Amino acid sequence: MQSKKIIISVCFALLGLIAMSQEISENTKISICEGYLEPQKALEIIEQKYDIKFSYNPNLFNIRNEIYLCKKNKNLKDILSIILGKPVELILKNDYIIIKPSKIVNYETSSIYKTIRINGIVENATNGMPLENAVIETMGYKFYTNETGYFSIKINILNDSLTLFINKENYIGYKANIVAESQNIKIRLLLKNEVDYTYMPSSIKDKNSKIENYWFSSLILSANQTELSRGRKVLLDREFQFSLVPSVGMYNMQSGMYRYHRSYNILAGYTGEIYGHEIGLGVNIVRYDMTGIQFAGIANIVGGEISGLQFSTGANVCIGNVRGVQLAAAANTTWGHFKGMQISGGANLVKSKLRGYQIAPVNIVLDTLLGCQTGIVNISASTAKGAQLGILLNYSPQNDFLQYSTFLNISKQNKASQIGLVNVSGNVSNLQIGLLNFADTVSGVSIGFLSFVKNGYTNLDFSLNTSRFVNLSFKTGTFKFYNIIKAGIRPEKETDVSIGYGFGRDFGIWRFFSISTDLAVSHVFENNAFNLNLNLLGNVDLLLNFNIGHKFSIFTGLETKFLFTDSYNLDGTFFESTIPPSNLWFDKTYQNHRAYIWPQIKIGFRI
Repeated sequence: MQSKKIIISVCFALLGLIAMSQEISENTKISICEGYLEPQKALEIIEQKYDIKFSYNPNLFNIRNEIYLCKKNKNLKDILSIILGKPVELILKNDYIIIKPSKIVNYETSSIYKTIRINGIVENATNGMPLENAVIETMGYKFYTNETGYFSIKINILNDSLTLFINKENYIGYKANIVAESQNIKIRLLLKNEVDYTYMPSSIKDKNSKIENYWFSSLILSANQTELSRGRKVLLDREFQFSLVPSVGMYNMQSGMYRYHRSYNILAGYTGEIYGHEIGLGVNIVRYDMTGIQFAGIANIVGGEISGLQFSTGANVCIGNVRGVQLAAAANTTWGHFKGMQISGGANLVKSKLRGYQIAPVNIVLDTLLGCQTGIVNISASTAKGAQLGILLNYSPQNDFLQYSTFLNISKQNKASQIGLVNVSGNVSNLQIGLLNFADTVSGVSIGFLSFVKNGYTNLDFSLNTSRFVNLSFKTGTFKFYNIIKAGIRPEKETDVSIGYGFGRDFGIWRFFSISTDLAVSHVFENNAFNLNLNLLGNVDLLLNFNIGHKFSIFTGLETKFLFTDSYNLDGTFFESTIPPSNLWFDKTYQNHRAYIWPQIKIGFRI
């Protein structure tokens, strides 16, 4: 029994030795998540948690700063390299580990790591006083400013720049990408109680809450103001400003750091934001947003968004979105979305979507048109879901509502209505009305004096009727509506010729059969009398078509003729037409005019 106890004790001892040997292996997986702490403290925690001891020379490592440490299931060697700031080499010695800087050169990474040095000053943005104990965080390290606001950073990184997070209690934090070897950086932080929090998003209105995303304050290095959410800024509030030119005024070169309720400029003015009104005889320049009214003698330029009214005898320019009205003698330009009205004596340009009205000789929308364009030339570079009302030209790749022009409409795809003198479209799925219509395909209706459809209805008819007229008819358009240009001659009287125009429709019944109806009117010149006598010959046809081939058909059917003619020539002599046959349905004289109606048979072929 005693021997069994001895054997069990030896086994437990051996297991303990094996476990100890595993614990002190450089590949042992360990976890530590303590947040910010000093490297020496991190090593002590590992020693206590995993019952190991470290031996190292502190002078061989950079362990002066705090680090942010939260690693799980990582190799012991990798975590020690992070803590001590450089690759390490571990030597197992009895019950402790000797830590030395690694002498092994990794040729893949040795040329990538760079030591960079950055220094600068953090100060109060309002009075320029240095800020002591401001925290600069980067790459898991913490640095602090001294009593003069000075800080210095020396760190190994892979890139040529690093991101700094500058924070101090009761101040709005700052985040910036800094280029390596930058010296004498000056960073200015704003006190939270100096900021108009009514202008901020609701998520950061609590002055006592920690601002997690390090909302910017003004930075002299890059001249960028604080950005809140998608272009919102944190600017100090000022009641008004007055300037002769941007560098000569109440706030001189700092005028772009403030938001004003009233701004007055003689030659030119430069402000951070306007939340009220701005009046200038020359040029008004707003760095960010303009909310209110802006008047300028030459131009208004806004780098952010506009909510309100811009008026200029020259031009209005907005880099962001506009919600309001732009009035200009020369031009209005908006690079963002526009909702409201643009009126100009020259041109209006919206780079993004327009939801509103454009009135000018030239109107251009580079994105979707959701409103109305009225001018001489209207252009929408994307889908036009609104109306284009033009005198000379309307253009859009896709028309989803209305194009109306007294001359020319152009659309690659017309899903709505094109009404104009000349209409040009790729695909027409709704309606074209004009003198001349051009299209590739039409699934809707194309109505005009002449419609030319590439994949539509284009035929040439040769026909003969019982009135002994031989007719040649050119038909163009679509099956739903085609135009007819026709010419005829009576072989027995070669001096009788006719020229006419009409329209018709083809009702497809089957692949080999169809029914068509035509209505046409021709002027007949009888007895070689090319004069202005009224002598109109019309026809209403109901035809049965036999489609023998792809481009060949024969047809026959009933044709009703009507003739309306003068009873006297222009010289006063009596006139009686020789066209009407004996089987008349109708023959009546109205004062100096005579009307005839009769039926007849029509036959012919079509190619």
